[in-house]
Amino acid sequence: MSVRYENALIWDGHERFKPGALQVDGEHFGVAGAACQETVDLDGAFVLPALWDSHLHLLLLARAMGQVNLTDCVDKQDLLSRLEGAEGEWVEGFGWNDSHWQNPGLPTLEELDRACQGRPCWLTRSDLHSAMTNGPGLVQAGIGPQTLDPFGGRIEHDGSGRPSGILADQAMHLVERVLPQPQRERFQRLLRQACEQMHRYGIAGVCDQRLKDADDGPLAWDLYRKLRLP
Repeated sequence: MSVRYENALIWDGHERFKPGALQVDGEHFGVAGAACQETVDLDGAFVLPALWDSHLHLLLLARAMGQVNLTDCVDKQDLLSRLEGAEGEWVEGFGWNDSHWQNPGLPTLEELDRACQGRPCWLTRSDLHSAMTNGPGLVQAGIGPQTLDPFGGRIEHDGSGRPSGILADQAMHLVERVLPQPQRERFQRLLRQACEQMHRYGIAGVCDQRLKDADDGPLAWDLYRKLRLP
């Protein structure tokens, strides 16, 4: 199908945008002005080549697409209510950011236990530098009052000296290493969905930081090698 795009500001390859039109014939750019089947008015929108993101965690984005979305939670009650209907052996969520909450204060272990109906949980913060787990999650990870902070990480404690469920940086690996991995076929579907989302933002390629990670690197490399992602 041939489509002509008019009334656009088109990047000329020299850091300038110029008014003009372009034509797309199937998967190829054609000569604007040739016969076309459809005309689209871009109303002055910018047109430029697709982007590459040189620092993105595509594998984590794919996994997050199968988890509870906590990015727009307004407080801990909102977060807890979203966990109650979650499915799975572990309740996994992503994207919470308490610095944006109307009422600051993170949920306790007991509150997370109730919301997850006794199942372990793993809820990553938006910056990927900290996460929350609950009582069963601490047990499965082998984290107790005497567990030492790993190098480059921190296990936070409550007023009584017990772990609060908040883990930062390298301490997150204590739980991540016991998380169940999604089935390979599901991971492949999620990766394709993640690519589709990137395309909607105009991103055609990424350099996935998980490739250099000791835990996720082999999995990421194996999936990317075999998947033929778009």
